[in-house]
Amino acid sequence: MNYEYDLEKVGRSIFPYYLTILFIAPIPFGANRPWAWAILAIFAFLLLFIYLWNYARQNLRPPEISKDIKLILFLLVAWLGYQLFQLIPLPAGLVGLISPKTLALKQIAYGSTDITFLTLSFDVSAGIRAVYKTTLYVSLFVLTICLVQSRDRLRLLILTIVAIGVIQSVWGMGLVFMEDQLILAGAGQHNFSNVVKGTFTNRNHFGGFINLSIAAVIALLLSSGIKEKRRIHREKLSHHWQSRALDWRIYLIPYLGLMLLALVFSESRGAIFSSVFMMLVMVACLLYMKVGFLEIYKKFQLVIWLIIFVTIFSGADMLSSRFSMLDEDMALRMSHWQNSLMIFTDFKIFGIGAGTFQYVYPLYDDGFDKYRLLHAHNDYIELLAEQGVIGFCLIGAVIILCLKNAIQAIRHFTHLHQAAFAVGSLLAISAFLIHSLVDFNFQIPSNAIYFFVFLAIALLQSMESVHVEKRETVWDEDAFLSENS
Repeated sequence: MNYEYDLEKVGRSIFPYYLTILFIAPIPFGANRPWAWAILAIFAFLLLFIYLWNYARQNLRPPEISKDIKLILFLLVAWLGYQLFQLIPLPAGLVGLISPKTLALKQIAYGSTDITFLTLSFDVSAGIRAVYKTTLYVSLFVLTICLVQSRDRLRLLILTIVAIGVIQSVWGMGLVFMEDQLILAGAGQHNFSNVVKGTFTNRNHFGGFINLSIAAVIALLLSSGIKEKRRIHREKLSHHWQSRALDWRIYLIPYLGLMLLALVFSESRGAIFSSVFMMLVMVACLLYMKVGFLEIYKKFQLVIWLIIFVTIFSGADMLSSRFSMLDEDMALRMSHWQNSLMIFTDFKIFGIGAGTFQYVYPLYDDGFDKYRLLHAHNDYIELLAEQGVIGFCLIGAVIILCLKNAIQAIRHFTHLHQAAFAVGSLLAISAFLIHSLVDFNFQIPSNAIYFFVFLAIALLQSMESVHVEKRETVWDEDAFLSENS
């Protein structure tokens, strides 16, 4: 029996369900409800269990993987294990030794100094929820590495991300521009907003998600029309791009335009700034690949004019009005960040526990904000406060290693597909990281899921198995046509 074929057959069987999880994830409010991410996690765990169980049952030899992949998987498991460690009851004396502030605050909270055991986390139930979500992200990261083992599957994955981005944009634009008609149809005034936010509850989270979809479109644009398997030399790259068929661009440009319109009408300043930064990173990548400005313009002239049209059509007044409030909003966020950094100062090493920020922050609130703050509006500060230096370094190392692999793939690409999807993943990760400076996309499950998927895509570009075209694919169009002719 060909066990390796059986494992590939299992992978081919569960791949559509993997895509379904990704497709559904943003729809229920960005999966930012316990029931939503819990259901996604159950199915993700099930798919990963089926794949790993078949792998173990067939007693296959472990695949040859790079040191970076082994290290990244180790770091992810360590990151998950560290969050579990925060939930383990420890002797009070030990807690007082490694985190004196934790012991002091918990003694105040319990109203007693006679405590035998306590956890580093300030809320165990919140910590359990955080571990559950982290396991979801890690599971989908591993599933991406295991299942996306051919260009066809990678292309289907990217197309899925583009498709849900288009759907979110259409839905959000429809709710804004067809408000009167829908109210007359009985939908109710309270169901609408004057900004585009798709199925998300917040325009900033919608904008963060759309940036990931825009990066996917750019990856497809860069790889458009490529069929041959031979090595493409850098000096022939410009001619190669200009000589390919335009069919992909014809279909992708309207989708990109729609998402850009939705992004602008979301009025999310952080997302718009991240998108601009993403475009600059794209230009830098193309220049690094020895493509001059003329070739960039020839390849993306439609996109360039589209961006100009979107900006003019959306109205400079709307954007200027939105950005005019930046000083006032930044003053409020600076207050949040200063208070949150005080938490980190008191809990530098081990943090207050994953998922517990909203319960500890009131102790440090200076009263500047009249609303209850659930997140720090800066993922870096919130991660430092909740998980300390240890957790921050673990996940930070994973991100840096994935970025390094993407850059290496761009630098030493063998096929343009490899460079194109490496650039796309680099753009998505960069936009997400920049936006995280002023918002909390990492706390929105659907956005975090896609972020980890793009981390895996970046890592995949350094794996030779992806760059070798496989005969057996998920969707073989020629075979389908021949069978049905």
